[in-house]
Amino acid sequence: MGNKDKKLNHEMVILARESRGFTQKELARRLGITQGALSRIESGSLGLDDSGLKRLTGVLNYPASFFRQKRLVYGLGLVEVFHRKRQSVGIKALDKVYSLIDIRTNEISKMLKGVELGAVDVPCFNLEDYDGDASEIARMVKAKWRIPPGPVQNVTACFERARGIVVPFDF
Repeated sequence: MGNKDKKLNHEMVILARESRGFTQKELARRLGITQGALSRIESGSLGLDDSGLKRLTGVLNYPASFFRQKRLVYGLGLVEVFHRKRQSVGIKALDKVYSLIDIRTNEISKMLKGVELGAVDVPCFNLEDYDGDASEIARMVKAKWRIPPGPVQNVTACFERARGIVVPFDF
């Protein structure tokens, strides 16, 4: 793979690999390198020369600039750790979804840097503060957003009225 590219963000290699649903072994095979070499690239102890970066961009279908971004890659939030359906979904599928969320969140953040949205009116509640009673939290959100009693007809519209941003994306 050659000399270490000082501009390569090794965390973006992991993120790109997971977003495409590849294991280290699968990606290494497609790149024509050992899984150990890929592991060292992903840990930041081995860099990529221009030809290696070109193969990486070709296999993962991300531009070279994607792998040179100077940003942190975030892990799971607490909400995701306690997600109810987590046990029925494989770790590879979850890694793919979480990496896609991270990528899309970063893209949206970049687009919104120059946009003035005003104050977002989305309340934050800790379920533990309400003895695990989500219905009480729902009642308080409905009161804050002045949603009439009964079923909510359009959750997206309610969230957007509170200046929240909804981005449809097929995971």
